[in-house]
Amino acid sequence: MVRTTNRGTFMLIAEDDVINKKISLRKAAANHQLNYKTLSRYVQLKGKAETEIPKTVGYQKTRLVFTEEIEVQLVEYLITASKIFHGLTMKELQVLAYELADSNNIPMPASWAENGHAGIDWARGFMNRHGKELSLRTPEATSLQRMTSFNRHNVNTFYNNLEEALKNGFTADNIWNIDETGVTTVQSPTKQIAKKGDKRVGAVVAQERGTLVTVCCGISACGNHIPPFLIFPRVNARDHWRMMLPPGSLVEGHPKATGWMTRENILSYLKHFVKHTKLTEHSPVLLLLDNHQSHISLDAINYCREHHVTMLSFPPHCSHELQPLDKTVYGPFKTFCNQAADRWCRDATNRGKPMTIHTLPSIVNYGFTHAFSQKNILSGFKSTGIYPFDRNVIPEDRYLPSYKTDRPLPETESNAGCSPSTVSTEIAITVAEATAQASMATAETPGSTAAGTTVSIPKASATTPETPKDKTFVSFLSPFALRPFGKAPPRKQTKRNSDTDNFSEDEECDGKLQLKNPDSVTETVRKDDYVLAAFEQKGGIQYLLGIAIADENEDSDGDVELHVSFMRKSSKVENKFVKLNVEDIGSVPKHNIHAILPPPVATGTSRTKSGLVFNIDFSKIELWR
Repeated sequence: MVRTTNRGTFMLIAEDDVINKKISLRKAAANHQLNYKTLSRYVQLKGKAETEIPKTVGYQKTRLVFTEEIEVQLVEYLITASKIFHGLTMKELQVLAYELADSNNIPMPASWAENGHAGIDWARGFMNRHGKELSLRTPEATSLQRMTSFNRHNVNTFYNNLEEALKNGFTADNIWNIDETGVTTVQSPTKQIAKKGDKRVGAVVAQERGTLVTVCCGISACGNHIPPFLIFPRVNARDHWRMMLPPGSLVEGHPKATGWMTRENILSYLKHFVKHTKLTEHSPVLLLLDNHQSHISLDAINYCREHHVTMLSFPPHCSHELQPLDKTVYGPFKTFCNQAADRWCRDATNRGKPMTIHTLPSIVNYGFTHAFSQKNILSGFKSTGIYPFDRNVIPEDRYLPSYKTDRPLPETESNAGCSPSTVSTEIAITVAEATAQASMATAETPGSTAAGTTVSIPKASATTPETPKDKTFVSFLSPFALRPFGKAPPRKQTKRNSDTDNFSEDEECDGKLQLKNPDSVTETVRKDDYVLAAFEQKGGIQYLLGIAIADENEDSDGDVELHVSFMRKSSKVENKFVKLNVEDIGSVPKHNIHAILPPPVATGTSRTKSGLVFNIDFSKIELWR
């Protein structure tokens, strides 16, 4: 509890009564409920001209290491670091405080110099003093792809495409967004009442590892929605699943019983979408969706083209800010589904029963009817700037996470004529947000920057702020100058428009293609492509040659992986590789694929056609035999 007092005000009034109004000390002290001895000492000090009377009376702040102006800068540094997803922990704050005091010759406790960091008591006091601006939070894990891809250039490209599409006269009822999400048989328990002080409080869940069911939904900019489309991890769908869902819903299985959205399932959903939206040639539809490989298959594109559907995809890893479903609908939907699943597990009639996929349709029905309200849908389209159209709806600080990796592309023939603004976007923040990153922006400081001026981060420089009389030093090194926010190294110069970028013709190699510094490929790897995979071993990097058995697939974390059937190099014939009798299949990250090879030539007799010869010189790399 904070202790407050107004004794100082009463002391000044009582002093005025004694000196100016000639009231006795005891009477003045009694009138204002003060101790007459305390009032007497104060009046005596007031009467001595050579004695300096303190300006404030009563409780005062404890002696601080840093002035208020320096602490304001430290607060703004911490907030900016958090906005670019590189926030500081309490331990890092202690180290930064010591470095700040040591670099500026600010008097500090001896324990700071001994330990190399500030004390935990100072850190807690600092957090308490600035509790209105700072708090200790657990950050949400964010992939590097999402952090770097959501930048102003990608977002502006999307809005340019959207603005061009809206010129075709699409109205609110003809602008739709579709996407899928997952519902599992394992819920997150809600808060419950328990004994105070217990370290472990348990709650029953259906299973340890749940079964996934994909739910695909569609919403329009006028607040409408179509019945959901569910994909179950079964080959055949059951009729009673559809009976527990909202009217008009569609359920479907998959031959591989995965429960994931595939190219076959998206085509079925598009038919379901066309059926409920009543499309005609005179009433076309603008369909917004992410660019997952299952959504943009050739069959899906052709079907949309035949049924007057214009498809517009979001930039990769940007749907969390640009997709209405992700923005305001799927969050409440997951919450309501979790509540329904938690109630099902707590129900006395279900005790001891594991939740199965046969229960999920009723849970999805509850979540769908409560979350897909007109208010949530309209809010999603408005908050993303899709309808009404507003390209400036996203705040500037949302682009800050891409600051560290936002740098220009190398000068190549393909981008030599591009202006810097089209290649890289410089993240800027206002002084009101970062308080003059390299200097103190106070009214008393000469030359301070006016609020509202845009500056770039980081900018290291030293200034001379106003300091107390007992702390004098020539220049002040701010937190932004002491620990500037660095940039990622320059981008590598690579060619992206050729299938043989990692190869070159060499006459000395009998016309064979020669590998030249293999590196991670940027092209999309398709099924039946021959690839060269790199693996780091103790003796260095070794390569394996194989064939992709499926198209590259992006998992839920945004990482791209490939399933490859590896081959072995023949010990007798040069550049010949042999397929194994028992397939050696492995999962390889996309960044480990260093080359997509040209098609080989099959060799061998009609009985043994397992040999493949590549017109490539592998002499400069170490192949795994």
